[in-house]
Amino acid sequence: MSFTQDYSGSALNGAAKEEGATAGDNEDENCCICLDTFKNKKQLKCKHEFCEDCLSKSVETMGPICPLCKYVFGRIQGFQPDGKMTWKTKRTSLPGFPGCGTIVINYDMQGGRQAARHPNPRPDNEVIWHNIHHKTSKSGGPQCFGYPDPDYLSRVREELKVNGIE
Repeated sequence: MSFTQDYSGSALNGAAKEEGATAGDNEDENCCICLDTFKNKKQLKCKHEFCEDCLSKSVETMGPICPLCKYVFGRIQGFQPDGKMTWKTKRTSLPGFPGCGTIVINYDMQGGRQAARHPNPRPDNEVIWHNIHHKTSKSGGPQCFGYPDPDYLSRVREELKVNGIE
């Protein structure tokens, strides 16, 4: 994966905590990943703590995301192919959203396939930006990633909130 692993300052809440306790901590606490006593304890800004090696292995598989609360503590690069994104607005409404305009996003992906490192490379995957689902059809309802979908905006708001955007 291609992201910045920065376990200092910006990514973590301070430097490594190998000694001393923080509020609510006691020396008998264990890492929730390996279930063993902390080794080189690291604390993220979200206050969750892990062994340095456990956090590094988690970052290798999940990216710089807290394994407990999904707080993003670094730069994430997805599995998308090279390409370009453009957008435009239209005055037309979509089913279920009368009187609202439409934002049309166009993706021009070179070769049309996700990169080989993607866990499931296919040309027809749903479009997702860091766990934020996008609609890819004007019709067909939620089962076809389309409209009408009365719960879509509330789901997107929740997905944004999980990613720290309110």
